Amino acid sequence: MAGLTIFLIIASFIPAVFTALNTYKPERGAYEEKVLFFVQLQSEFRKSGTYWTNAQGTVLFFDRPGDGSIIRYELYQDKIRRRVNGTGHEVFLQKTGAFRVEENDYGITLAVTSLDSTIFERTVIHPGEFLRNSVQQEEKDEQ
Repeated sequence: MAGLTIFLIIASFIPAVFTALNTYKPERGAYEEKVLFFVQLQSEFRKSGTYWTNAQGTVLFFDRPGDGSIIRYELYQDKIRRRVNGTGHEVFLQKTGAFRVEENDYGITLAVTSLDSTIFERTVIHPGEFLRNSVQQEEKDEQ
């Protein structure tokens, strides 16, 4: 009887242990959401023909070669949204304090600041720019 009592006491703690192990951690979800955002934007950006930003570097524009649509990523309230030809409202990232885009020689550098002031930055290489700059560099080296 004593052995059965001890076993039942130990067994009663098992659900509490599983609950503690499987508790949602918001900081992990926020990080994974940002990683997914960068992967999705990068995938679409690399298929584009041309790209540009507004003067403030807060909006990313690029074309979609298949149908000529203009894709736009911008900060709207505390979200980064995607719009096609100025219409729609696809939320791609939430709880965002700032969104900055800088053009560089080979593509763009994106910086996303979360509401807790954590900055996530990623450089995305555009295949067309990379090839164009490589050819220009080879021509300079030959001269």
